[in-house]
Amino acid sequence: MKGKAFAKFSTKQGLDNAVELHGTELAGRRLRIEAAAGRNTGKPKTERDPESTTVFVGGINYYTNE
Repeated sequence: MKGKAFAKFSTKQGLDNAVELHGTELAGRRLRIEAAAGRNTGKPKTERDPESTTVFVGGINYYTNE
């Protein structure tokens, strides 16, 4: 079962630190971490909001709580 989550950071630096973990492994799964696109913006996912402090995390174990 693949898990996913959104995490909001209080600073842009926190987001940047999280994105640096993209591709690392957690509980035997490779993480996908990238800046999250805003909802219903009508923009392609490649055009991220530069002020966003939210990341998408994919590939986590469903039972991960850290």
